[in-house]
Amino acid sequence: MWVFLTGSEQPPAPLCDLSHRPRQGGAHILVFLVRWRDAVVMVETFGQYTIRLRALIRFLVVRRQLAEVRRRIDALSGADLRSVVTQVSRDLQVPERGVTTARSTDAAFRRVRAVIARVRVLGIAQWLVAAIHETAPSPHAELQDLHRQVLRTVRRLRESGGLANGTT
Repeated sequence: MWVFLTGSEQPPAPLCDLSHRPRQGGAHILVFLVRWRDAVVMVETFGQYTIRLRALIRFLVVRRQLAEVRRRIDALSGADLRSVVTQVSRDLQVPERGVTTARSTDAAFRRVRAVIARVRVLGIAQWLVAAIHETAPSPHAELQDLHRQVLRTVRRLRESGGLANGTT
């Protein structure tokens, strides 16, 4: 949009000037120039979008990880299934140690991909417990649905591992 000014008119201040500037090394930076009276509203709105975007990205990552964990569970032998069920039940009975973050889920997922069978079995159990704790308190509908899927996976694992009554 072009604005033509005549005489001593001042140009209207934009609500927000967003410019994209490439930097050395391929990194990009977004620059916001905002009027002071609108700054609070813009920061709050930007913060809400950032939180929502982070939750959506985390949902996509955990959903992909859950699909791979399910494939790994399907490939386990009977003894390994019982071992996973025992470990999950034991870990769920222990009170949560601090805040479970994405780091603990991602660290457990690296163990899920391990070559050594025992590490893989422990990684599956740790991932399931970490995913339950990570997705449980979420106010976002996608993560709540993902929490139900993880719980459903644990229930199916217990049923297929010969522990349908949930005792360990």
